[in-house]
Amino acid sequence: MALPTPAFLCSFKTYPGTAGRDGLELARSLSRAATDAAERTESERSSPIRLAVAPQTPDVRLLSRETDLTVIAQAADAADPGEGTGDVLVETLADAGADAVFVNHPEREQSLPATRTLIERCADSGMDAIVCVRGVEEGIAAVELGADWLLLEKPTDVASGDPLVRRHPDRVRTFVERVRSAAAAHGRDVAIAVGGGISRPADVAAAFELGVDAVGAASSVVTAADPAARLETLLSEDPS
Repeated sequence: MALPTPAFLCSFKTYPGTAGRDGLELARSLSRAATDAAERTESERSSPIRLAVAPQTPDVRLLSRETDLTVIAQAADAADPGEGTGDVLVETLADAGADAVFVNHPEREQSLPATRTLIERCADSGMDAIVCVRGVEEGIAAVELGADWLLLEKPTDVASGDPLVRRHPDRVRTFVERVRSAAAAHGRDVAIAVGGGISRPADVAAAFELGVDAVGAASSVVTAADPAARLETLLSEDPS
């Protein structure tokens, strides 16, 4: 797997101030904040939480070249090379330096054949496919397609400030247990992230306590008055 764990996955989506040089400066400030948080919690955690960012697609190469961060592409298309005007191919993203790609995000849902194709092409390109799923059955299906990463995220939770880890931690725990069991039955491991509404230090702490490998967020960080301070708080503040 290309993504380090434990991790915090921060998507820039298309929020103002996240593109081009602004996006690069944002990534650099978030990287410093994640490092500061890791230093503050060094004695409390066996491994520091690593930051991965998902910039706007044209900025994948810029952030890959100018930072040491893990870079995730927000999306890719399952089109064949050729007459696909506007399509973004996995191979192109890999050449630009992306380490992973979000597949079937709730805001950009993709068909089962497209998901299968993207998982296969990511594997061929040495990238992680982070397949977004809404529950156990979708998670197991993605594992059977060969996914190494799953992102549990309910569409209605996105930008809600009311995450599943807070409302129904039992569902997250069950998801983790069942998909890991399914992966083990296929003789491999699966990494799990949870997102959708993560907005408090307690949400981050709860997610990791439930057994996930990464936590994802977007608006709660990048739309904050001070995104770097917000991230550092999420990663290092006492969650009580």
